[in-house]
Amino acid sequence: MNSLFKNSSMFSRKKDENNSLYEYYARKNGLQGKSLLILTCLYYTQDGITQNTICEKTYSTKQVVNAAMKPFKEKGYIYFEEQEKDRREKIIKLTKEGYLYVSKILDPLREAEEKAIGQLSSEQQKLFIEYYTIFNDNMKKNIEKLVLKGEI
Repeated sequence: MNSLFKNSSMFSRKKDENNSLYEYYARKNGLQGKSLLILTCLYYTQDGITQNTICEKTYSTKQVVNAAMKPFKEKGYIYFEEQEKDRREKIIKLTKEGYLYVSKILDPLREAEEKAIGQLSSEQQKLFIEYYTIFNDNMKKNIEKLVLKGEI
């Protein structure tokens, strides 16, 4: 086994484990993983966010985002606001109740992330973020090439 394959496999397993941790956290809070991602988009975008932007950030279809948001709308956690420039596209915002609900889920998660990264030295934090950003940018380019080639 060559070192590139070995390193890629090792990283993939760790990334899978990390993704599974977030899925686990979502389930323990009565959510699907995609719903947790969507709530994260809403929570950290105080001025609201469009459905298209959520789709782009989460690599989801409009149908998936719609289905994930439906229970939140029914519970009064989100509302839709018309944009002045394009009334067809609505801005999605958290209600006060929604913000409280999401904060109880995302604030402890953010604290866990802060504790985890805080266990690294400042230099390790910087390098981790730098290298992970480079990896994600490269993966995005490679996946986009596969999609464009029609291999997916």
